[in-house]
Amino acid sequence: MKVVTKELSATAAAAQYGYSRQHLQRLLARYEQGGLDAVEPRSRRPRTNPQATPQMVRDRIIALRVQLSAQGLDAGPVTISWHLEQEGHRAPSTSTIRRILHAAQLEVPRLRKLVEILEAVLPEAGLAAEIADGVIGHPMWSIDWTIEHMAPAYLDELRKHGRERKDVCVSIWPWVAINDNKAEAIADARSTVAYYASAVQYESFFEMNGFGAEARACQAGIEANKDISSFNHHVSDEMVETFVATGSMKEVAAKLEPLWSVANHLCPAPPMWNLAPATVQSYLERIGAFVATESGATGA
Repeated sequence: MKVVTKELSATAAAAQYGYSRQHLQRLLARYEQGGLDAVEPRSRRPRTNPQATPQMVRDRIIALRVQLSAQGLDAGPVTISWHLEQEGHRAPSTSTIRRILHAAQLEVPRLRKLVEILEAVLPEAGLAAEIADGVIGHPMWSIDWTIEHMAPAYLDELRKHGRERKDVCVSIWPWVAINDNKAEAIADARSTVAYYASAVQYESFFEMNGFGAEARACQAGIEANKDISSFNHHVSDEMVETFVATGSMKEVAAKLEPLWSVANHLCPAPPMWNLAPATVQSYLERIGAFVATESGATGA
């Protein structure tokens, strides 16, 4: 103001208040155009943010959250992001989606999901029995082990958490190699069993099934040579048949029958390791025919 009232020259005012003469001249020009309000410090923030989420996408995020939740489906940031991309939108990061939901006071739901139990000692059985809607049996589970070890342990955990068997779903995914040439089915399944037997973390599981020595031989084999065919000979026919239902449809059905005493449903899976895609496809087609026959959905 002293410059405006001629009490100080621009040069003197710049020196007294620590401004450059050029900056002071800019302030004076702004004052002349808009008064004192125009001299207030201006934000350096860009007037527009090219990275900002468009309002249309923000609205769609909120709408998806409401719609998916109403349908009882997962409505978290990852799922919402997928839906946005399917609709042709450029999805923002999941952290941005989370912030948008938070700003809209829409908490991300936490849904209970199936817990897959893979370890022989069932370390997750307690968690599955406490919070999950059921369990998914890994194809590696042998039929005897499933019935004699998994089922009793799981039922015991359910009781500890005040739940009953009817409260959960047990889905078993047994390995199945349907082939009227049983020897060929066993040979085709051998590498799949060898692959899992070569994993150190599964040694105790194979030990419980009576094949600890074979598992350790497979572990040594994979350390020496990553090619499964170089050590799958350590897996005997007996070991294959312990973990894989092989043979004709009738033989496979009889082998799987005991699982119905503990499972709500079965999802047969073919052996895959070291097999040509055409061979795997052939086993899948036979499984399809098997399921159709067993369920009475043959189309006849």
